[in-house]
Amino acid sequence: MAKRITAEEAIQTVALRAEELMRDGTPSAHRLILLREAADATDTTIRDAELKRLLVDARRSSLGTFDAITDRPLSLAPTPWLWEGLVMPEAFNMLLALPKVGKTSLVLEALGAWVHGAPSFMGQKFHGACPPVLLVGTDQPENDWARMLRDARLLDASLRMLPTIVGLYTAGTPLHLDEEGIELIASHAEDNPGLLVVVDSFHACCRTLGLTENDAEMADPVLMLLEAIAPHRGTLLVVHHANKAGANGSAAVASRGSSSLPAAASQIIQLHRMAQANPAATPDKRIVLKTEGRGGMPLQLLIERRAEGWHLHGSAEEVMEAQRRQDLEAKLQDRQADALEAVRDQFQLDGQPMDAATLAQRLKLRGKGPRDGERKARSTLDQLTRQGLLTEEIQVTETSRRKLYRPMGGVSPSVSHASQPSPPTTTGDGRDERERRDVETLPLFVGSGWDAASDGDDPHWGQKP
Repeated sequence: MAKRITAEEAIQTVALRAEELMRDGTPSAHRLILLREAADATDTTIRDAELKRLLVDARRSSLGTFDAITDRPLSLAPTPWLWEGLVMPEAFNMLLALPKVGKTSLVLEALGAWVHGAPSFMGQKFHGACPPVLLVGTDQPENDWARMLRDARLLDASLRMLPTIVGLYTAGTPLHLDEEGIELIASHAEDNPGLLVVVDSFHACCRTLGLTENDAEMADPVLMLLEAIAPHRGTLLVVHHANKAGANGSAAVASRGSSSLPAAASQIIQLHRMAQANPAATPDKRIVLKTEGRGGMPLQLLIERRAEGWHLHGSAEEVMEAQRRQDLEAKLQDRQADALEAVRDQFQLDGQPMDAATLAQRLKLRGKGPRDGERKARSTLDQLTRQGLLTEEIQVTETSRRKLYRPMGGVSPSVSHASQPSPPTTTGDGRDERERRDVETLPLFVGSGWDAASDGDDPHWGQKP
């Protein structure tokens, strides 16, 4: 009677068989079956989950080990990108947003542009040719994917996927991030070096793992997958849902469930709708795209999904600042609005800044005293400056100094001039302003702490009598 082997000997035997299967290039779909046969031959009960773990270990063993960096110089090379500022190669990238904001369509349209040779998308440059792509789309049925792929120009005339898409898993043919799913994705990565794996969505692909979203272990499947595709220079892009309470906040707060997932990501792309001060107004369809991560300076773009595709409005900071100015302008008093228009008109016409004396004359501001109109103009200009609608400069000459005002953003002069005094204007006492200036003008001092409005006197005119 043959001696029964111990459990430890059985595990060693099965582990060796797993390494053989990896070494021989046995198709991934056959490996578990053959490994189970080897386990049965040992008369030892080894569950499928344990066999899958042995296959994962065998794959890792077949790839060899990596030595620690010791005495060589460290690299300071710039962070590489697949899609500039957005997707890092050979890393875990996460796309985060509330449902129906457009996460999947943004990814597919970017891929479609890339495949068809566009140099950039949403103003951000592509680096190299589009890599092979695996879509793990367990969140949607096939017909939804077909429509979205067609709209992104990723289907040919016969409705077959373009060769760049090496595989698609759908809700009807699901793939989950268990050991078997990770093994299958790794085999795709092995066959397609540089593979971009798009997991959409994370929750759908982890549904069978017995984990809840608040478990700290929720990041484990992603880290195991990244480890499995890393030897083949694979890149991971995971689509994940945000929670409603923190959708506009930082990624760690906005991410639904445990913070372990955003903490593990090298790059996070976050989408959220523009906030509206007036809920009764027409809904603002624009979306803020911002990034956080280890890949250099963060981005903040303002984009919009239209019938013809995604549209870039520009830098989110610039657009939101313009919106802030627009909201302020809507609340201006008549004199303030007229003053702002006058400053903009002059700057657009000849590139010249405005001074209080010129504005008082144009708006026909008067008072009891000869300089009251000018003081009213200067007070109005200072109010607009404090609201961020104008910028101020102090022009200094050998005999005087005065405040000059320019529009803040959104206005370009029709002609370009060096900064010069405004055209001659007649002062309250009938004299030409330039009689008070020396011919040679000293530089302008921008943002000076001096405030001409503090005592109601323009330094150009000296002190009150």
